[in-house]
Amino acid sequence: MKIYQQTHQYLEIRAVANSNKVNTPYLWGVSMFILGCLILSQNRYGVPHTFDQQGVHAFGSMLLLAGIVLILMAMFLQEIYLSGVFDKGRDVFCWTSRKLLYKKTIRRSIFDIQDLQVERDTDVDGYEYYYIKIKINNSKPIRIQSMNSIPNEQQYYEDLAQTITNFLGFAKFQPKDFSI
Repeated sequence: MKIYQQTHQYLEIRAVANSNKVNTPYLWGVSMFILGCLILSQNRYGVPHTFDQQGVHAFGSMLLLAGIVLILMAMFLQEIYLSGVFDKGRDVFCWTSRKLLYKKTIRRSIFDIQDLQVERDTDVDGYEYYYIKIKINNSKPIRIQSMNSIPNEQQYYEDLAQTITNFLGFAKFQPKDFSI
């Protein structure tokens, strides 16, 4: 996330996904789909009679289906663009998450924001990453995380949280100590 625009009444932060990260699942999905179609086209005129032909036919069908599933998953699950707007003039906080086929927007009053915290979490590979958690009245917290790698993530997120806290006029931001 980077600060895109900031005035005394308006703060906007944005993040755009790395094109390699976005394109890779589509490339793999299309490749598997095409390979599955080519394998199946070799057996299209007859019913496979031998075990080898049946295995090749099943392999082609699995590649075709896996390609379709991978493309659909990427369309619905992969975030391409994130945007957060804090507008004091309109008293609005707006968080937008854009995927390939749709976007999700959360609009709340700035006065509903209770607190900002920098949190640390671990993904399935064991890699630790940091994010900003915005606590909102009567709602699920919103996670602001980067879509690209940042060299010193903890310091970067603490600085970003400090900027948002100063903009909103909250009490001084207190960073957590993650050292163990």
